Amino acid sequence: MKTRTERRAGACPRCGFTYKWDGRRCGHCGCEVDHIPAVSHESAAPAPSGPARPRDPDTDRSGRPEAIAIERRGADASCPVLVAAATPDLYRRNGFRVLGLPVTTSAREITQREKRLQVAHKLGCSVHSSSSGEAYLPLDPRPDEFAMREATQRLLNPESRLIDELFWFWPCADGESADAGLEALSRNRTAEALQLWLKVEAAHSARQTTTHNLAVLYHALALDQEAKLTAGQSLSADTLRACDKIWHRAHKRWRRLIDEEGFWNRLSERVRELDDPRLSTGLGRRIRETLPRAILGINARLAVSASERGDRESAHRHVDLMRRSGFDTDLVDATLRDSLAQVRQRVAMLCRAAEERVASEPGLAETTTRSLLEDSRRPLATIDDLLSEGDSLRQGAHDDVAARALQCQIVFGNNTQDWVTSLELLESLAGVAEGKGLRERIEQNIEIVRNNVRGTVCHFCGRNKGVESASVKVAMFGDVHRDYLRTTWRHGTVAVPRCVDCQQLHAKVDRAAAIGCFGGMLLGVPLFLLIPWFPALVVLIVAGVITAAIAKSHRLGASPYAVRDASDYKKYGPIADLLKQGWQFGQKPADIQQ
Repeated sequence: MKTRTERRAGACPRCGFTYKWDGRRCGHCGCEVDHIPAVSHESAAPAPSGPARPRDPDTDRSGRPEAIAIERRGADASCPVLVAAATPDLYRRNGFRVLGLPVTTSAREITQREKRLQVAHKLGCSVHSSSSGEAYLPLDPRPDEFAMREATQRLLNPESRLIDELFWFWPCADGESADAGLEALSRNRTAEALQLWLKVEAAHSARQTTTHNLAVLYHALALDQEAKLTAGQSLSADTLRACDKIWHRAHKRWRRLIDEEGFWNRLSERVRELDDPRLSTGLGRRIRETLPRAILGINARLAVSASERGDRESAHRHVDLMRRSGFDTDLVDATLRDSLAQVRQRVAMLCRAAEERVASEPGLAETTTRSLLEDSRRPLATIDDLLSEGDSLRQGAHDDVAARALQCQIVFGNNTQDWVTSLELLESLAGVAEGKGLRERIEQNIEIVRNNVRGTVCHFCGRNKGVESASVKVAMFGDVHRDYLRTTWRHGTVAVPRCVDCQQLHAKVDRAAAIGCFGGMLLGVPLFLLIPWFPALVVLIVAGVITAAIAKSHRLGASPYAVRDASDYKKYGPIADLLKQGWQFGQKPADIQQ
């Protein structure tokens, strides 16, 4: 008789706990495995009477899919081979389509096919697919030798073969009745096959197989059209609308199949028929769990590809197809993020490279900042095309670029004191950041740099650095308070920054204005001989003012860049602020005599 210790030997295959496992049932999670013998040194207990009922390793006693297979604890529930196969070339690389073989082809026939391909390759002969009677949706152009060899290897691998079978046409379940849809499809009568299968599906006869074949056919036809777009061909608006309807029909049927228990039972039976030790007992369950994301992932990859080649309309179209597919919204968002993993990684690499470059060569901070903003523009646009504003991945990518660019700009500004260029860089990266905190930080830096620009950059040209000796000194007073005994006020001098070039230009303008005014007055002297003196004096003054204004405008216009007049100091930031507060020009109020 077994002891209590012997019954508890081992661990629960589902939760991994040992203290509740008795060899058959786990008291912690309720897992029961009847076909695993208990550890014992005694003879096995007699089998129960009656015929043994075969059980699917992927189902529990109630027939529901459950993970009761003995697997590594904490193993990933996804199916990597399905994820790898779910690309826009899913059907163009399908082994059965490439070789023109049905899904019932045996491994021996595939091996013989491979040998014929090897011999033909050595002899330099061309080998075509099987007869048209077996080929469904033949590829155009025909697959080359490499594609055929790759397809053969895929079908010799049990996992990839099972995936190719999942995404190809199945015969009737009973194995006897002829499938008129498959016969029509083998004669390249796609429309006829569709109509036949739709009638069978509507009558609920052999619905699982028919729905599966319709899902595969609609899916393959849609991807064949998308391949034309990817290759650079243009499709009419009517063709695209028809393609969208095909996508909708394919999604609808894949979604229906996910909930069809009979369909997955047949897939599990197929796993048993292959009888290959490389096929794990939980493969069918993992395929079922991964299929929704795999189906959506194809559209997501097409959206990424379209965005990267600049076709934003197609990218938005595929995102919209995913949104209207009927699959869970959270799953759609997660699939879009998964498809952008490489794009996000590219952005992160650009940010790290910029940070490392500035750390090693601070003198290249400006060039590095500009390069980072330019190089990340296309990846960020791709992320924006697929994800809505507020998404965590999108915000993280934008803020990563903006934060690294801000660090580079700070290094550049502190090392060079070139606040004009720093302000330009800050304003360009302000539109990149999406996080509220980072945007506020950038705005604070912009305000700081603007103040630095006001205090150090020439106010009149806005380009060169101001020089103390060339600055314009403006006396101002304000805060005047009067009482019976005295009047008080505050006064000071505001230095308007000006560069040497603008100082010299202003001096030339003043000289030109003086000469113009004097010349205009000389031209007006003869008027004293012809008209009374007062009108002549007025004309003389007007002529001098006009001539002086023309001379000043000509001098300022001769500068290679825009330069403000010397009297424009009133618009200087600190002076404008003081004027708004009621300050005036001068040292003191006009009525003060001292």
